[in-house]
Amino acid sequence: MNTEQKGQLACMKMDQRCLEKGLMFLVPGFECRYDRVLVQDGKFIRVQVKYCDHKKNGAYVVNLSSSRNGKVNKSGYSSDEVDALVVYIPANDSIYMFPMLAFEGKTKFSIRFEPTKNGQTEGVYMGQDYIWKCSSVG
Repeated sequence: MNTEQKGQLACMKMDQRCLEKGLMFLVPGFECRYDRVLVQDGKFIRVQVKYCDHKKNGAYVVNLSSSRNGKVNKSGYSSDEVDALVVYIPANDSIYMFPMLAFEGKTKFSIRFEPTKNGQTEGVYMGQDYIWKCSSVG
């Protein structure tokens, strides 16, 4: 699959999970910094959706740079643009949701499923803590 197809698959997986959980979602009518808008408890939540199959040093690494109109945006995302990040990992066919504080301004974001070898916990995002069950953001 190419990058566009991977992104579409990740969005379809998110859409499916929303339908399973009875959550309403909106799809923007034009290209913008978010892929979906969740409607939850009367609030609109702008969500950037990513497909991640890149594993390095025991963690899945999500590339947060994006391209639009042939230009690469290497600044990541800000709270002015999105409210949450949803990541689809095909290796375990699971969806993870992260709050803006976890990824704001970063160009890469790592999701771990095993503790670090050096015991570091600060700034480490364990997948099992962020598995998305559609009950809340983050």
